[in-house]
Parts: sequence; C-alpha cells; structure tokens
Amino acid sequence: MPLRFYQQDAKVSIRFSLEEFNRILASLPTGSGKTVLAASLIEAFLPARCLYLADQDELCAQPLDVIAREVHVIPALEKGSSRASLNARVVVASSQTLARKKRLHRFPPKFFKYGIVDECHRGAERDREITEYLCEKVIGITATPFKANLQDLSKYYEETAYALPMLDPSKTTKGLIELGFAPPIEVMTLPVEIDLEKVAQRKAFGETDYDLESISTTIAPYYQRVAELIKEHAPTRKIIVFLPLKKSAEAFAAIARQAGITAVYVSGDDPEREEKIYSFREGRISMICNSELLSTGVDIPVADCIVNLSPCRSPVKYQQRVGRILRVLPGVIDDIPGLDQAEERKARIAASAKPNALIIDFLWQHAKLGVMRASNLIARTEEEALGMAEKIKAQRTPLQLEEIAKMFQAEKEAQLVKQLEKHAHKASSVSPAEFGYLIGSKLLQNYEPQAGWQMEPPTEKQLHKLKQWGINTKEVTSKGQASKLMDAMIHRFKFRMASIGKMETLKKAGIPFNPATLTDAHAEKLIAEYMIKLGKAA
Repeated sequence: MPLRFYQQDAKVSIRFSLEEFNRILASLPTGSGKTVLAASLIEAFLPARCLYLADQDELCAQPLDVIAREVHVIPALEKGSSRASLNARVVVASSQTLARKKRLHRFPPKFFKYGIVDECHRGAERDREITEYLCEKVIGITATPFKANLQDLSKYYEETAYALPMLDPSKTTKGLIELGFAPPIEVMTLPVEIDLEKVAQRKAFGETDYDLESISTTIAPYYQRVAELIKEHAPTRKIIVFLPLKKSAEAFAAIARQAGITAVYVSGDDPEREEKIYSFREGRISMICNSELLSTGVDIPVADCIVNLSPCRSPVKYQQRVGRILRVLPGVIDDIPGLDQAEERKARIAASAKPNALIIDFLWQHAKLGVMRASNLIARTEEEALGMAEKIKAQRTPLQLEEIAKMFQAEKEAQLVKQLEKHAHKASSVSPAEFGYLIGSKLLQNYEPQAGWQMEPPTEKQLHKLKQWGINTKEVTSKGQASKLMDAMIHRFKFRMASIGKMETLKKAGIPFNPATLTDAHAEKLIAEYMIKLGKAA
C-alpha cells in the first residue's frame, strides 16, 4: 500500500530526528494509519532488529497482520504464552508481558536497534523501563490531541519529530480533516442534563478518571430520554454507542429497541459478536452498543455517528472512540494520496454515502473533573476546549467542528487587534502573540512548547536580544518560544523586512500591508506618504 503523503513526511522526519536523538515522539490522530507508518519504518530499518511494543495483549493482532502484509516479514510474537525466537528480526510484544522482569530478561540488553512504542502516552514509565533495557533508538507514537499531553511525554522523549492534528483551529498546519483524509465532523448537543458532580473517581494508567460503576448508575436514569432523542434527531445514522460497562451496553440496547431503533450490544465474550458487527456493516442494524470493545483495533467505516454515554477525562480515550466514525468509506479516496489532491478528496467524501460524521453530546454538569467533548479533538489546551464547548452547547442543530474552530481563531485574532490598538499610541514593545499577528505567523500567535528543552526558561541572552528588537520579554515564557521569535526576527533582518515599530505605525494609520513581503524601505515610503497626506489635510 503506498504511503499517504503525510505518512511519508512523518517517516522522513522520524528518520532524520533519529540521527540526533535516541528517543523521539510522533503524534498522529486516530484513523491516520499509525500502524502502516510503523510497518513502513520497520521495513526501512531492516535488517536491524526491530521491536513493536503494543500497550495491551489484545492490541498485538493488528500490528502482526499489518507488518506481515506491508513488510512481507512474519513478526515473532512475545505475549502471554507466546515466546518470540531470539533469531527473529521483528518482534511484536505486549507491554503487559515485558513488564515482567523474567520475560524482559529473556532478551539481552539493547537487543533491538529500534523500538516503536504504540499508545506511548499510556504506561510511559513502564515502557521507558522496557525500551531503555531493550532498544538503542525509540520512537513513541501517540494519538493525543493536546499539546499539554505531549509536554508531559517530554520526560520520556527528547524531541517531537512529527505532529499531525485532527483539525487545527489556528491554521498553523492542516489537520487530517482539512487534508481530506477524514470526513468533516458535525456536533449536536441534545437537551439532556446529566449531573456528574457526585460520580466517584478512580486511577488507571496514571490518570484519574470516572469510576465506571458509578458512571453507569448515574447515567442509567437518562437512557429512555436519550434513546428517544437519538431516534428523533439521527434516524438514518449508523451509530456506535459507548457505555461504561457490559451490563450498561446491554440495558441501553434493550431500551433503544423499545424506542424503535434496531440496536444490539456486543462484548468480548459474546459468541455472536462478529455476526452482529457484520450485520451492522451490512445495514441490517443501525446501532451497536458496547463498553470499550470497539474503541481500538476495530475498523467499521460505515459507522457515521457516535454517542458517548461513558464520559471520560482522557483525551486519547475520547479521540479513539470518535475515531471509530472518522474512517472514509473504502474506495472513495484510496487512489488519491497526494498533498495537492485535498480538494478532490473532500469532494469525493461529500458525494459519498458518508459525507460527514456526527458526534451526539449532552449537557454534562461537573465540578472539578472535566469531561471530554468534541471540542477536545481540536483544542490545544483545556481552556480552549471549554471555550469552544460553550459555543457548541448553544446550538441545537448539527454544527461543523471546523466552523467552530474558524470562529474561535477569528475571535482570538480580533482580540489581538484590540490589544495592538490599545497601546499603538505608546512607544512600547509587543507581546509574542501580537508580533505573530503582525507578521502573519500562526505559529507565534499560538506557540506552545512540546519538547523538554523548549519548556526550559529563556536565556538571558535571548531575552536581551528580544527586548532590543521590541518584544515584551515579560511574556516570553520558554526557551522554545524565544528561539522561534529569534528565528523570525533574524529572517526579517536578513531580508530587510519592516520593523515592529513601522508595522505598528501602519496598523495605527489603517494602511493595509502584507507583513510577509513588506520591506523596511517600502514601510518608510508608506509612512512618509501618510505623513504628507496628514500635513495637507491640516
């Protein structure tokens, strides 16, 4: 299978970063083909020994199949009762198995040249112990949407080699949806208020989240109303419903059938599981209810609606669930993987039997523990996610998530304009975000550090230079931000671009200009012409 262009970009970036760093990170959203990318990397690394580390025992099956298909090498399996041969060049293993010292030490130290850690945001400390013993070079792959979570991983990885979002509201880059590799997301909030304030908490994989039994008890009284509203607002959708427990899934499926929906539930020990999923794919069933069975490792492209009745705080868990409905139907875009074919992909998706994907949400009421919503798929911070969620809650009809993102970014830029106007009459410095707006840099408007070194405090030398150049250094919070600001400044000096002061003068005067092409000489000319006009008017 040919790589999509972003998979090829990620592959090149990863291999380049491995020349300088031993532990690197790559972030790609659910549905972007992370396992295919991993297989392509393994193919490039051979004949060096390679380890693919899956988070759980049950997540080993997919990489085994993909690597065998794409690389034409049969990987050995290290999981449970299966023991990989020490002669194998490629090993797929479960972290659960290798976390046991006896199994880990079956292999000599640094036995593998390369290690690929899937779902590396989970069990990061455990996986570091495994890979530090077994591997010379390590690539962590995650689907986490928040840069804050990538920052947390900087304790375990030296550099973020590649990051592709699902959707980027800042337009710093293009996400999977904007590139036409996933259907556009619509969001609908149904008028059901569900109070989570008294729900118990639990800790798993180092994260605090809602207790499943407590969630099940809290949400059960709302099942009837929810089923009726789904029947009313999504009568033709192919719906996957996530619930806290197996018994919750069974109970909701029964209530949905009473409401006139052809619904079933599936579980890991259900002997009819495959038959039910096949019937769902074929259109004989319109709703399939489950606990966590369908959140990973299951590909059902016909699904175009998700109802999350198992609220969670984990951004990755939520993204994995939503990822079940973000597959494009087979054959729609498979033959157009190039960068310059985005519009053609979007057109084909729009004309297909699955033109979009719908997230049905509710009016969650909570205190300290926040709940993941659709806005968390595109926000960079919790604060942004809450702001977008408020806009979505105000709607009672489906609203495209991309439009919410555009509105949110436009509001941020309008606020920056007001800030610039507020102190335009002063001979003052500008904030990093204001400078980013002045020069048209989305990156500087929305900068957040990811790698460990980027989060270190800015150096005195950096601050001194930036202050000289007109940047308010009180708002320069990290070495990475200072480095990006200096790069932008040096570039502008090199090509004799307009200074901050001249651009502020032009902004104040209302004179339009393109910051990317405005030279210092041209800025001086525009200002001189403006002053002459003022003199004549006087």
